[in-house]
Amino acid sequence: MIDETFDYVEYLRLKKAIDDRSLNPVVWQILCKWIEQKSSGQKHLRVLEIGAGTGTMIGRLLDSVFPSGTSYTALEPEKAFKVAAREQFKHWAADRGIGFTETAAGTWQINKDDKCLELEWLSIAAENLGTVIEKGSLDLLLAHAVVDLLPVPVLLPNLLDLLKPGGAFYFSLNYSGTTRFEPAHPDDVPLMQAYNRDMDARFDDLDWQASLTGARLGPWLTAAGCQVLAEADSDWQLNASDGLFVRNILDTMKKALQEMKQLADWYDKRVTQLEAGSLAVKISNTDFFGLKADRTKQ
Repeated sequence: MIDETFDYVEYLRLKKAIDDRSLNPVVWQILCKWIEQKSSGQKHLRVLEIGAGTGTMIGRLLDSVFPSGTSYTALEPEKAFKVAAREQFKHWAADRGIGFTETAAGTWQINKDDKCLELEWLSIAAENLGTVIEKGSLDLLLAHAVVDLLPVPVLLPNLLDLLKPGGAFYFSLNYSGTTRFEPAHPDDVPLMQAYNRDMDARFDDLDWQASLTGARLGPWLTAAGCQVLAEADSDWQLNASDGLFVRNILDTMKKALQEMKQLADWYDKRVTQLEAGSLAVKISNTDFFGLKADRTKQ
């Protein structure tokens, strides 16, 4: 369950605009081109997104490419997000003159001209996917700003197993381990090192550092037999116009690092700078697109 001091649905709403400008455009276009080519060459495209949040990636994709005859499964264990997603899709579709129909509880249909996308919303944990999705049945696996929250060596092999040979993956906004504040503060380095250690401690029984996911995921995927076709930066560049979003980041750090003696003064200073419009933050992320190995062609 989400355990934050702020409204997480509102956080995701703010995050969408920031993500839109941060996603690497080259990697994104490669993904969209692959979808277009794949959907035109087969009758049915099966897509899974893990950690779908409130569904912003689905709308983002459909604004760029609308593949006909697609089954899209959105996995989001937070049940409250499903309600927000349904309302978001209704408004999204109405704004574009696109049809949106709820065909059953958690099953929606989006229609544009003669194109149709079937959307199934699953409120289960990723480790339980094997009970509802067969291995080797997916064409595309999506994970937006979520892989760095997962025990990659344990869970990702099972998720990749769901892809068909030659199926594609798109893993976007993976934290790469660096957060910089401007103006600089003497306590930035020790606090950010502690924050990264806090991220890593979630999987301290694994040979994996979650805080370096963006830097290490590419080699890990290659070693797992995947072909990484595109890898590029997707950094968050945050300033005064992103004030509420930055405040959420500061509050998250405060919660994680509350035992550090220098935190209180640093936090108060950063909040004052944020309210004065003088604080900027850069957070390093990396996007990936690639293919699962097709052993039948080797």
